[in-house]
Amino acid sequence: MEYSLAVPFQAAYTSDTFILITIVAILIEILFGTYPAMRAARLNPVEAIRRE
Repeated sequence: MEYSLAVPFQAAYTSDTFILITIVAILIEILFGTYPAMRAARLNPVEAIRRE
């Protein structure tokens, strides 16, 4: 059994594509990295350890 990795379309990478990818990556970093870290920084350290 042989599998083909060919896609039925030609991918086009333009400068707009890379700008969009960069913006999405930065937003994901802020949402899933910075926001939880800021919330954790506001916690009382003793209470945070107690909840673990």
